[in-house]
Amino acid sequence: MAFERFDRETLLDLVVNAVPLAMLAGFTALFVVVRPYGFDPAAVAIQLTLVLVPLGALSVLSYHAAAAVERAEEATDTD
Repeated sequence: MAFERFDRETLLDLVVNAVPLAMLAGFTALFVVVRPYGFDPAAVAIQLTLVLVPLGALSVLSYHAAAAVERAEEATDTD
């Protein structure tokens, strides 16, 4: 698992991003299940794109931020 490389403090820093990730995932599930604008392919594509792109970007950003924090902690531990 990828989270095994992060220590407890780094994971606690990542919790800040868990709330927006959960909200975006919830909106994605609601848009797929409820379909508030009917089944117009253009509307579905736009609304899912507007939710999935930030979801993916925030996931990647969170991972790279945690990796950078770990590298910085290792660098200060060796000095």
